[in-house]
Amino acid sequence: MFLSALNRKDRVPARSFGLVFGGAVLFVLSDCLIAISQFVEKVPYSGLFVMSTYIAAQSLIMYGILHQMNSECIASATEQL
Repeated sequence: MFLSALNRKDRVPARSFGLVFGGAVLFVLSDCLIAISQFVEKVPYSGLFVMSTYIAAQSLIMYGILHQMNSECIASATEQL
């Protein structure tokens, strides 16, 4: 996911890239927290931290995709004028 988000750089609007990339970073952080808590050392309140980063990640990714789609719609409408 992280590499897919990084691959969007300079292909989509900068704001869309930033939102999706930030979401991907939080998603990786969420997975790292799960792995650390499961295999290394139990992290206090890991469930809270995992779900908080996961929900924030999904929200940022969704906002980034919606921003890209909105930008494309505006560009398409402008071309038709």
